[in-house]
Amino acid sequence: MLTFLRQLKAQGLRFAGWCLLPFSLFIFTLHFLFFHLARLRRAEVIILPEILNFAGTTWVPDYARHRFPHKRILFLIFHEPFHNPSLPLIWEENPDVDGLVLRRIAIDFTFRDKRLILPRRRLFDPFARKILMFLAKFGGRRPVFLDYRNIMGGVEISEEYKDRFEEALRQEKDKERAERNRLMMNNGMYFHLQRTIPLPSPSLPERYVTEITKALDDVCSRRPRKGTCGFYLKENEGGAPDLYAGRKAGSSFDDYLPSFRLLTERGYQILLTGDRPLPVELSEEFGGMIVDARTQPLGIPIDLFRLYAALHTDIFMGDSGGGANLATLRKDRYILVLNAPQFSIGLNCLWLYYKHTYTPEGRHLSYAEMAGKYQSSLSVPGDFLVESNTADEILEATQCYLDEAENPGTSQIDKSLEDMWPFHSIFKMGACHISPAFVRNYHKKVALDPASQPMQKAVPEGVITEEGSP
Repeated sequence: MLTFLRQLKAQGLRFAGWCLLPFSLFIFTLHFLFFHLARLRRAEVIILPEILNFAGTTWVPDYARHRFPHKRILFLIFHEPFHNPSLPLIWEENPDVDGLVLRRIAIDFTFRDKRLILPRRRLFDPFARKILMFLAKFGGRRPVFLDYRNIMGGVEISEEYKDRFEEALRQEKDKERAERNRLMMNNGMYFHLQRTIPLPSPSLPERYVTEITKALDDVCSRRPRKGTCGFYLKENEGGAPDLYAGRKAGSSFDDYLPSFRLLTERGYQILLTGDRPLPVELSEEFGGMIVDARTQPLGIPIDLFRLYAALHTDIFMGDSGGGANLATLRKDRYILVLNAPQFSIGLNCLWLYYKHTYTPEGRHLSYAEMAGKYQSSLSVPGDFLVESNTADEILEATQCYLDEAENPGTSQIDKSLEDMWPFHSIFKMGACHISPAFVRNYHKKVALDPASQPMQKAVPEGVITEEGSP
């Protein structure tokens, strides 16, 4: 009976969605004609709206403008509650990119942690894209239409890599791996274009930068600051155990505190963003040297604060996630990524401190395995044990990163490990480096006898013990 009622409910929602669809599309079309048609008619390249995660909303328009430099690009994206609605502002002073967040004309609400949209996105969105393409044809420019797949898939491989890459594909006998390598090269060409095509980095309009900078000065008026540090924290999604399913999660909040203290002692005001707000008691302890617009009365909109923390700070560090993706749009600084997923990861100019990963028997994975057999996260067994960074590791990584940021080129890079990545990997294409702090701890861990390691037994992905931990 319960199954029947659920099916009846699903059918009723589907029928309601179809009934609402003509009215939703009609109002959507009228709204666009009245308010945004001029933007559409000016565009030479149009990125059609689709469902993207937050990281996608940052790199998609940036990749497009590097593929089509000095073309007028219109980036269209549907509004999603987990996106930053102020993101188009970072393109406001850029003459080549126009960002526009579109509202679906739909019933959209959340009930008991479940989001309901009528008409459904997979029904509404394709029709909306066809309407936009039809309207764009009246502009006279014959624009290029793109989505995120053909932004990557249609890129031309640089002559610097082309011959070597084609030879590598010929020698690869595994067709699936060859296809993954092709996708990896297409991804990596974005980082190559970022470095070789000189385009201004996106930024907030000056009026907002001035306002936020003044507010930050006022907060730490009693303590002189040397610079600012954006710090992004990633929370374990859904409380999943920190195994294969939770490998993108960060450490516990307390594990970052020694690093926070080091940064503030060195004169850096920390701008905290991500999934974990700053506790009020810590705000008082640090006297304005740690700032979080979610918990402090700064007079700054939270969305603008997040953009400022990513793009207008002197240094940036934190866990792997959308906040780090946004920060890499700045091309003049390295970013320290903590708790980096232990397999394939890369963006432009990253300083990586990986999680440590063990087999169920307690053997630490070699870097050769990370860069070879397991470089694709899809090939990672679910019973591998993945450890988030400890407080000591985060502190050591921060110390190493600060030394390099303040004295560029002085760090000891381990080329023997870095060169294990193939030239077409996103690690190499992104000109990334392994944190020397990770290298030191990695060599210590692989030198241990696995039997002597105090390893807990790994459990399969998604399994939680009675204590709620793996």
